[in-house]
Amino acid sequence: MGRISDEEQMMERRRRTKGIQEPAVDLYLSDSDIREIIQDGNAKLLVETAQRIGEVLHEKKLTASAIRSFLGMLRKIEVFARTKDGKLSEEAYRELIFLKPMLAYQAQRYRENHRSDALSTLQRVLVPAIDSIGRDLQAFRNFLKFFEAIIAYHKAAAGGWAEKEI
Repeated sequence: MGRISDEEQMMERRRRTKGIQEPAVDLYLSDSDIREIIQDGNAKLLVETAQRIGEVLHEKKLTASAIRSFLGMLRKIEVFARTKDGKLSEEAYRELIFLKPMLAYQAQRYRENHRSDALSTLQRVLVPAIDSIGRDLQAFRNFLKFFEAIIAYHKAAAGGWAEKEI
């Protein structure tokens, strides 16, 4: 008694997300694109891809505040990421890997609260990129640039920063 069956949980989840209407736009990045952006640091591909992603996220009505916390987490990782051997410190690597479940959790909350899968779209881009970093410090820096570029293009598509957000 009091325990909810799997079927009831699934029905409740459907009820909460019912009526979500999304633009018919989604993103797919090949493994080779991710490798070129993150591992090889291909700036041209990074910018082109970030622009496409930023615009899609704007179309899907992703709010700036939804991604701001992830940038803050990445900045914290950046502070203690450096080691002498060009690899991420153990602490930085753990925090980076921990971003994946955080993204999953936040994407589900965003879907329920905003009736949008915009953060799930970002998650589908970022998780393979995080996996591509490994312990390589330069790959982490490339990932950070990629994420910053996505945010910049998202804000540009939205018309820039509102005065109250500065």
